[in-house]
Amino acid sequence: LVMKPLARIAVLNPQVAAALATYQQASPDQQLSWIKSYSGALKKASDDNGKVILPAGDYGPVATLMNGMLDLARAGLLEGALDSSSLLPYDLNNTKSLLFLEGPIENRVAQHLNELGSQWGMTNEMGPYPGAWWLWPYAFLYQIPGIANSPNADLITGLIMAVAFLLLIFLPVIPGLNRIPYLIPVYRLIWRDWYRRSKG
Repeated sequence: LVMKPLARIAVLNPQVAAALATYQQASPDQQLSWIKSYSGALKKASDDNGKVILPAGDYGPVATLMNGMLDLARAGLLEGALDSSSLLPYDLNNTKSLLFLEGPIENRVAQHLNELGSQWGMTNEMGPYPGAWWLWPYAFLYQIPGIANSPNADLITGLIMAVAFLLLIFLPVIPGLNRIPYLIPVYRLIWRDWYRRSKG
């Protein structure tokens, strides 16, 4: 997951390049030992003006590699480095960055920005109100208890939206439904200026 972004950093950063080479040449047991030592030390780490200060220990090249990842994240390039592929711009798979950022960290950031799913669902996005308004039908369906509590909530919501979309597409040719505009002439309200001018 992280090797590809690190390889990209290594092109521009000789320290990361050397650390990456050392890590890749080490045995799997040695790599695991470094990672465990570093992970344990993070619980005791302190922050000094944005720099991670670790207690003394044998972290091998892992500390240098993680500092490289941190620099990439600070530059705003980490998510793109994790998700990029040769299929861009046609591949929009964000799984890798979500896996990398999942857990309490992502939840804490979302809570700080008031963007928890319980507050907004899937309609929120960065930018001015009202956000991704075109997603509100999906978000509404997820508020229905029978759907929200189902393990197949995504499938049910997708099928309902597919049926609704097909009804909308074929509305002009479905007997009975194609008479709705004549029975409920909302179009006259929408085009009221035109009707007002045409009467004059």
